[in-house]
Amino acid sequence: ISGDGDEDATIARIEGTWDAIRAEVESSRPELVNGIQATIDMARTAVDANRPADADKAFGLLTDLIDAFVGDG
Repeated sequence: ISGDGDEDATIARIEGTWDAIRAEVESSRPELVNGIQATIDMARTAVDANRPADADKAFGLLTDLIDAFVGDG
């Protein structure tokens, strides 16, 4: 998110993807829902407040949560 480019478009893609898969996560791994939502909220706040370090932290957390969902973590 904090790399050079259109941060607004990036966070919009992340939020859109979450909207598309949320029901699947809720049904198959409900314990991950709150963590994913909180991390996406953190990323949105980081973009809105122009806080690249927070965006990088959110990206790392989100990557870990996705790995947990797909079984890579």
